[in-house]
Amino acid sequence: MVDLQRRLTDLGYDVGSVDGDFGERTRAAVRGFQADSGLDADGICGPDTWASLIEAAYVPGSRLLYTQSPPMRGEDVAQLQRDLAALGFPAGPANGIFAERTARATAEFQRNVGLVPDGVVGPETLRALERLGRRGFPAESVVHVLQEQQYLLSSGSLGAMRIVIGENGGMNTLAAAVRRTLNESGAHVIVTADPNWSKQAAQANQFGAQLFIGLQTRPDQRQICYFRSRNSVSVGGRHLAALLAERISPLLGPVTTTGMRIAILRETRMPAVLCRLGGADRLVPANARVASAIAASVRCWTEQSRGD
Repeated sequence: MVDLQRRLTDLGYDVGSVDGDFGERTRAAVRGFQADSGLDADGICGPDTWASLIEAAYVPGSRLLYTQSPPMRGEDVAQLQRDLAALGFPAGPANGIFAERTARATAEFQRNVGLVPDGVVGPETLRALERLGRRGFPAESVVHVLQEQQYLLSSGSLGAMRIVIGENGGMNTLAAAVRRTLNESGAHVIVTADPNWSKQAAQANQFGAQLFIGLQTRPDQRQICYFRSRNSVSVGGRHLAALLAERISPLLGPVTTTGMRIAILRETRMPAVLCRLGGADRLVPANARVASAIAASVRCWTEQSRGD
């Protein structure tokens, strides 16, 4: 508990006294950190929150960055991704995960500035980034938006898309209905079911999906989530979230959209949304109509993304 309070304090959150007591001020500090980090702000320091606290402590230069399994994570990686993108080296969204795409962008940057292109981020690479970066180049968010728009333009029609529908319990009937409806449009659709969203993200990446749609029952929430972090947003995910909210709201009640940095949105390589659709009591009778609304949203999304 003292370690938790010290980490929060180091990040600028007020826990009161660092005394090992998980009181209301510490709980409020946890909620504040979670909200700022794109996590569910429930005030509970579970595995995801604790991992995010550890990642937040890494600053650029505090360690070497290189490819390993599992991949390195941290705010230093996210800053690297922002800097590379601002210089025109596509590292993907600033998700703080040093995976293959970030390593390739690093090596390409190193090659262009005359360094050994080994994909390892050490002092020389950081000095080169600092020397060249933040001098009027476009913001990372702008660069990533342009990159994702190009990805969407090249994704093809709905009939050519590979889509994953994921659910983490209690949504198998709706997931199957969405799969059937999208299959009728010619899309290649699979369903994944696992309580661990990170495992589902890995399955979607391995499948080579071009879109991920997560389904989750939450009695107290009706919202569509898409990936967003500091200076980075999934423009495709945000667009699809808005279309889904518009079509599902008349069926289940008001649905909001929100950018988050939770695992399923952060770890998927393709545009992704997580549909939190309230309690089962209202959802189950509307399953067929909700499935049709989701399919119609995806169809509209592909057409608008391609400019049809």
